[in-house]
Amino acid sequence: MPRITVRSLHILLGVTLGVVILLRMAWRASSGRRLPLAAPGFIGYGAKIVHYGLYLLVVATVALGIANVWVRGDSSRYREGVAGGLAFTMP
Repeated sequence: MPRITVRSLHILLGVTLGVVILLRMAWRASSGRRLPLAAPGFIGYGAKIVHYGLYLLVVATVALGIANVWVRGDSSRYREGVAGGLAFTMP
């Protein structure tokens, strides 16, 4: 597989992950059910903080990846296979 194809696929998967995580967070904030803490006290609150921290790290990773693509001026040129002809260029 050519290198540009692998990079383009990587970019497309990163953008897809970004969209999915944003939709997940919006859905959870708007109509998601609030579950009780898994454990009482400090452990339960610590788990909640770690959970939000992991969301933050995923969002930061996607944002930094998109910023890297934007700064480098890369584009997605993956036109066959899974992407079904999807292509875009970062401004």
